[in-house]
Amino acid sequence: MVCFCHFSGESGSGKTEACKHIVRHLTARSSPKGFGLEPRMKHVNCILEAFGHAKTPRNSNSSRFIKLLTIQFCENERTILRAHMYTYMLEKTRLVHLPPQQHNFRIFYLMAEGLSPEDKSALYLNNILAHRYLTRPTPGESPPVAPASAQSREDLAAVKQALRALGFNKQEVDSVFTLLSAVLHIGDLRFTALTEANSAFPSDLQLLERVAGLLQVSANDLSTALTSDVQYIKGDVITRRHTVEMAEQYRDQLAKSIYGRLFYYLVNSINEYLHGQDDSAGDPAMEIGILDVFGFEEFQRNAFEQRLL
Repeated sequence: MVCFCHFSGESGSGKTEACKHIVRHLTARSSPKGFGLEPRMKHVNCILEAFGHAKTPRNSNSSRFIKLLTIQFCENERTILRAHMYTYMLEKTRLVHLPPQQHNFRIFYLMAEGLSPEDKSALYLNNILAHRYLTRPTPGESPPVAPASAQSREDLAAVKQALRALGFNKQEVDSVFTLLSAVLHIGDLRFTALTEANSAFPSDLQLLERVAGLLQVSANDLSTALTSDVQYIKGDVITRRHTVEMAEQYRDQLAKSIYGRLFYYLVNSINEYLHGQDDSAGDPAMEIGILDVFGFEEFQRNAFEQRLL
C-alpha cells in the first residue's frame, strides 16, 4: 500500500516543518528496536538546510529545491525499515544571479560568520561577503564584512558533525569546503578582450592559478575551458575562441555545475545513511511518500525554477 502526502503553497507557510512532524509521528508509532529515522533526519535536515536553503523576503530559511522523502513502514511489526530522499529543481540560478534583497545559499553565510580566521585564510576567504556571488556592489561603497557569530559557528559545527555522521572523514569534510571556496572564487574571474576579434582572456592570472589550485586542475586547462571550445567537423578540429560575454556565461555554468554536483553527491550520501536494514529484512507493507515543494515567491524577475512552480 502506498500513502502519499503533498505539501505546496507560498514560501514560509510551514510545509517543511509539517514534513518534520510527520516523520516524528511515524517514529513515535514505530518500535524502538526498528530503524531510528528521526535522529538521522536531524543530520539530514541540517545538511539540506545549509546547502539547499536561502533567505528570501518572505522566509529567512526558505527551501530552494523540491524534496520527496519515501519511507518504508512495516505495519505488522510497527517498524520503519528504511527511507530514501529524492531532490529536484535545485535553484542554482540563485548561486550566480543574486536577486535583490535576497541571500545566496545559507552555507556561505555560515562560513562567513562561523569559520575561524585560520580556516578562512587556508581557503583564501578573508572576507567572504566581498565575493561577487554574495554581494550586489554599489558603486563607491565598500563590500560588507560579516561579523563573527557564535550561533553561526555552532550551526557550522553541526553541519560538519552531520557530514561525519554520513561517513565523511576529515579530509572529505575539508574537501567540501574547498569546493565551496572554489565556487566563490570562480565567480570573481574576469575576462578581457585583448585582440581585434574580441577573444576573451582571464584578467587576473593570479586568481586563475588560485581557482585551479582549489580545483586541482591545470591553470592553462581551466583558462582554455572557459575561453574556448573545440568542435569536430568532418574530421577537422576547429577551436572557437569565446567573447568576454560567452566566457562569463561559461564561468557561471561551471560554478553552478560544481555546486549542483556537490549537492547531489551529498543527497546520494544521505540515501546511503537512510538505507537502514538489509533489503531482505521485513515486509514493506506500506510506503509513505512526503513531497515538499518549495514555495513560490513573486520576485521582480522570476527565474526558470519559479516559472516551473
